[in-house]
Amino acid sequence: MYSYISVYAPDEADFLHNGLRILCPTACQISETLNAEYSLSITHPMDEWGSWKYIRENYIIKAQGQLFRIYRKTLTMSSDGAYEIQAEALHIFYDLNFYFIKDTRPMMQTGCDALNWIVTHTYTDRGSSTIGQPTDRFTFSTDIKPVGQFPTADDLKTAYYEKMSVTKALIGADNCFVTVWGGEILRDNFNVIINKR
Repeated sequence: MYSYISVYAPDEADFLHNGLRILCPTACQISETLNAEYSLSITHPMDEWGSWKYIRENYIIKAQGQLFRIYRKTLTMSSDGAYEIQAEALHIFYDLNFYFIKDTRPMMQTGCDALNWIVTHTYTDRGSSTIGQPTDRFTFSTDIKPVGQFPTADDLKTAYYEKMSVTKALIGADNCFVTVWGGEILRDNFNVIINKR
């Protein structure tokens, strides 16, 4: 279904087209660890069509239907003496690193309420709490909620997040969402789902 790999401009919002170029890499590897890193590594020849020129930092690569933002590229030489571009990229989920939590405490909340609390108590890199919330670009959902009509003491938990990104609050900190409320994260482009399993 997703047999080709394409590259998009850093500010692209529509990923239903082929982007700036369709790439023909010599190697492409996606690595995903449960509740941890989700990344892409790509090697592309310096081809005669100039596709390699679009492999730049902050540009977005679509591979296997998922979006990855390039954070590093290097020029290398293959064993046969040809130049290649190597790029490392993180899943678009890691754009949540640019949303900052100054100081917030979801207290005695269910998983569903805590997730909403975390992603709505953020600041952008300019310090505004009203412009550019994560929920403007991403959707968040979870099935971690009370089984019955009313929450029990086991359903209600508290965590404290200070001076960290949304990414760290969800999966990176010692008291992150998946540690306190549990669950497994599914990252599907701009959809973030944390379910019990």
